[in-house]
This record gives sequence, C-alpha cells and structure tokens, in this order.
Amino acid sequence: LVLGHGEAIGEITGTAATAGSPFDPGAPAATFGACRPVVGRIDLAAGSASMALVALHHLGIEPDTADGDGGTIAVGDAAAAEDLRPVIDGLHRRDDDGLGTAIRVAPGAAAGCVWRRL
Repeated sequence: LVLGHGEAIGEITGTAATAGSPFDPGAPAATFGACRPVVGRIDLAAGSASMALVALHHLGIEPDTADGDGGTIAVGDAAAAEDLRPVIDGLHRRDDDGLGTAIRVAPGAAAGCVWRRL
C-alpha cells in the first residue's frame, strides 16, 4: 500500500469474502476466524453497533480489543471507502512491523483482509 509521497508503508497478506443468509449474520463473520492474525490490530467497519457485536462474538474477539482508536461503526454504507478506511487507520496507527486485520460486516455478508506494516 503506497500512501503519501509514494513510500510503501504496508502490504496486504490475505483477503477473504463471504455471503450467506441475512437471517444468520454470524455465519459470514465467522469466516474470518481462519484469516485473522493471532496478534495484531483489529479494525472493524459495520453498519451498526449490534452487527459489530455479533461479528466479534462469532470471531471470539473481546469487543474492547477491536477499534482501539475508534472505527467506522454506524457511519453509513460508503462501500469501497468504508472497506479501505480500517486498513488505512490500522497502518497509520500501528508504529511497529506488525499485523492487523480489517473487517467489514453486514447482515449476510463480510469481507476483509490481513495487512502487514512494512
């Protein structure tokens, strides 16, 4: 990922996307259990706080460990811009060469990536 003056500050190391029944919002979110790093930042985009809590529950993540600096919960549905923001936030707010996960969840669908700061 190249930002600012053309200097790369990070790279995407894995991606995933899934869809399912909107009546089972936890099923798509659970897909990220396999791609989520063991350690690192977790930045989450969700249309509502309840959707974020359902996703975190199904991922086995304590709510107070995600979006430590604020996130994109309930800021609307800007699609691509909302998907990119958690990656950018994570890369800028992590100062070591670490891993992070950016996840966007909605009823019946989820997408995300694992990134590494260079």
